[in-house]
Amino acid sequence: SPNIGELTSDQRAQLADYWLVAARMEHAAVGAFARFVLQLLAFGAPADLVEASQRAMVDETRHAKICFALTSVYAGCDVSPDKLSLNNAFDESSPREVLEAVIREGCIGECLAAL
Repeated sequence: SPNIGELTSDQRAQLADYWLVAARMEHAAVGAFARFVLQLLAFGAPADLVEASQRAMVDETRHAKICFALTSVYAGCDVSPDKLSLNNAFDESSPREVLEAVIREGCIGECLAAL
């Protein structure tokens, strides 16, 4: 747990805001991987690929928990995820559209988030 004793209230608020944005992104990534796992199952993907995607979802869940915990520490109150909208989450997609979304969200988006 971070030592917040030497931080001003403005610094804590800025850190809480920063970690909240990160937490929401990680939470959304959990949903994206959950959708991807279901899409893989619908396409009859090999079990190894489904398992790897599930492991990635577990990683994103862990990241979200850490980010929400840090947000809570800096905010001085419990902060947890909001409901995740499922609007259009399960539209019919071709394998190519799913692949493009995975590249966009999982490769490019995750790389940018890591930077």
